[in-house]
Amino acid sequence: MEKFAALFIVAALFVSCSDETTDLLDEGNYVGVNSELYSGLWGCASTVADVADQALILEALRGNLLEPTENAGTEVWNIWKYSDLNGNTLADPAGYYRVIMNVNDYVAHVDKYRKENPTALNFEEKYGVTFDLYISTAIRYKVWAYMMLAKIYGEAIYFDDPLSEYQDIAKYPKLGFDQIIDKCLELMNTGMYGVDGKQITRWRTFLFPSITGENEGHMRYDRYQFTPQCLLAELYLYKRDYHNAAINAMTEITLGGRTGGGECYIMPLRGAYSSGWKNCIHTYFRWEDITMASYNPRMYETNRLEDFASNVSPYSYYVRPTQVAMARFDTTSVPCIESAILSDRYRGRGGTFAETETGQIILQKWVSGVAQTTETVIPLYRASGLHLILCEALAGLAKDPSTTEEMRNAFIETALVLLNQGIVTYWDTTTGDFKAGSCFDKVIKYFDPSNANKYLANLYRGTNHTQSASQYIHKGIRGRVAMGNVGGDILSTDEDSGLPLYTPEEQCWKLDSLLADEYFFELSGEGQVMFALYRMMQNYPEKKEYFIKSMAAGRGDVESILSADKGWFIDYDLTEGN
Repeated sequence: MEKFAALFIVAALFVSCSDETTDLLDEGNYVGVNSELYSGLWGCASTVADVADQALILEALRGNLLEPTENAGTEVWNIWKYSDLNGNTLADPAGYYRVIMNVNDYVAHVDKYRKENPTALNFEEKYGVTFDLYISTAIRYKVWAYMMLAKIYGEAIYFDDPLSEYQDIAKYPKLGFDQIIDKCLELMNTGMYGVDGKQITRWRTFLFPSITGENEGHMRYDRYQFTPQCLLAELYLYKRDYHNAAINAMTEITLGGRTGGGECYIMPLRGAYSSGWKNCIHTYFRWEDITMASYNPRMYETNRLEDFASNVSPYSYYVRPTQVAMARFDTTSVPCIESAILSDRYRGRGGTFAETETGQIILQKWVSGVAQTTETVIPLYRASGLHLILCEALAGLAKDPSTTEEMRNAFIETALVLLNQGIVTYWDTTTGDFKAGSCFDKVIKYFDPSNANKYLANLYRGTNHTQSASQYIHKGIRGRVAMGNVGGDILSTDEDSGLPLYTPEEQCWKLDSLLADEYFFELSGEGQVMFALYRMMQNYPEKKEYFIKSMAAGRGDVESILSADKGWFIDYDLTEGN
């Protein structure tokens, strides 16, 4: 972000007739020059960073990952106990509403300004930078905020009007979970002021429209915006529209960071990532992060994760991993490929959690272990999470009663390949495509009969890079962290009769239960697991107990609370706060 600030200063010198910037709600001179179009958009991104750690803290304490330490105050304990959280600052939804308020105000001002100054971006428009792009990018921050409100609270107050006071939201309607998801899709597909939320450009293009070429610094800034496909893929999962969820997930993976050329290897779940996995929170990985919140301590920008998790002074050490969570990593059902032991080598001890020299257990995933003098990040979407979304969508399609046996098997096998060891044996190096008749060939032609979009073809990079090919060929979610295959028997048949060992319903449940497990192993501590399991539970009312027990981690009182759907959400007066 320090470099980014410097870039902004340079940009302002070139495009602004004034060296003064304005506050977000300054009516007098807002969006008066091109640099202020950008600074207002960056203000929307900054409010996302302000609240990005909240879901991680709430989800980890209410799920099965964390428990309070003796250092924790009442607010932390009350979250863990599922107590009344009204007035609890850690559970206050105000930060998400500030994102929404900033976006509403920003897009209203941009719309007004473009009507009054229709030629203001004549130079930038030559390079694809339009008023619509600014509005569309901002809309996606609002969509994310509303989706987070739905996931955490199960409801939200919806408004599109610009507001100057937080308390003004009380006059707008409160919508339930499904209605909020519908509103998010409406924002993405229809938008505001005649602009939908699906337009995107390189982030650096906002700053330097005429500059071409690539460098890693510019690529980094792309991660400060939400991509349309990530948001749509997740939203469509909540609607059980698995076709569109899969299409958007595959599109994002195929775009590979949407920069083309060598950068499109962002998605292959490469093997080189295994030893760096423990740093997936707080460290930027060019080949993994899709959208992230960014913090520069030198600019006094911080999040609360290190303070909550680290037992080293001056940090507070409010939370630690539960014994139940640690045991799951230590007693996996299949061995680690590299060590042949039943533990998750890269994601368990030393990865998600660690024991310190003092004997205390810490959530390693939240602790960088170095002085916070450089940029830290919180990933909001990363490659493995998007692969899990795709696998979940494929599982949903397999579960559809109208799906043929051939396609059901193809959907399940494809999901298992992405989950396990990756695509290498499914790729034909001669044709440069998936092997004819393979599950990938069938699935891709199901969505795109002519294969015009070349879905997922970028996952096999082979020798297109100077580095070792093995570093760049898709390893799979589990394969890249050296974990053995799971689900190998799902599509098995009886040796004598040749009939499947399991019914279609059993096959789909076995796959979904593996995905539920993998959400835990891969995304614990990232504000994802509890929300994903709630979503999956809606498809399996007869398996509700499985999801409840998975989240409650042996706490009987929590099992009782989660037995009602409303127990999965925080009951908070959404008009309370400031």
